[in-house]
Amino acid sequence: MSNSGRTAVIAVIAVVAFGAAFLLTRGDEETAPATDVAAGARSSTTEADSRSGGAAPDDDANPCVVDEVVPVAEAGYEVTVATEPDPPAPQGTTLEVLVQRDGAPVSGATVCMSADMSDMSHGGVSKQAEELGEGRYQMAVDFGMRGNWSGGVLVVESGQGASTPVSFNVQ
Repeated sequence: MSNSGRTAVIAVIAVVAFGAAFLLTRGDEETAPATDVAAGARSSTTEADSRSGGAAPDDDANPCVVDEVVPVAEAGYEVTVATEPDPPAPQGTTLEVLVQRDGAPVSGATVCMSADMSDMSHGGVSKQAEELGEGRYQMAVDFGMRGNWSGGVLVVESGQGASTPVSFNVQ
C-alpha cells in the first residue's frame, strides 16, 4: 500500500474514533455547547430534549442559562481566570475565577465556564464553579485533549448574566 493510501486509512480511522467518542459523550452532563454558557443562550429545547423529542425542562434547573447576557465590562465586573497547572493540562486542571465589581469581591454569584475546540467536532466542557469566598470561584475541568480551547465565563446575579470570552492552550 502506498504512503497516501496508508494516510487515507489512518484519517478514516481517526474520524470514526472521534465520531464514536462524540456519540458516547453526548449524554455526559459536562458535554454542552460553549455558546450555552458563554453567551447564556436560552432556547426552547435543550440538546437532550432534541434527541428524546420531549419538552424543555424548567429553566431553573440550569442557573447558567439566562434571558439576556451583556459583556462583563458593561455590567461593571472585572473577571480574572487562572489555571493550575499553567498552562492547563488535558486532565486535572483547576480554574479559579476572581469576580470583582468596582474593585470589591463579588459574593453569592453563579459562575459558569464552557469551552470547546472549534477545530474538532466533539463536545466541549461546561462547568459551574464552587464559591470559595472573597470573590473567588473554582472548578475542576478535564479538557480531554491538548489543543486550543475557547469559550466563555458567565457571571449570573439576580437572573442577570454577564459574559467574557476565554481561551486555553491545553498542553
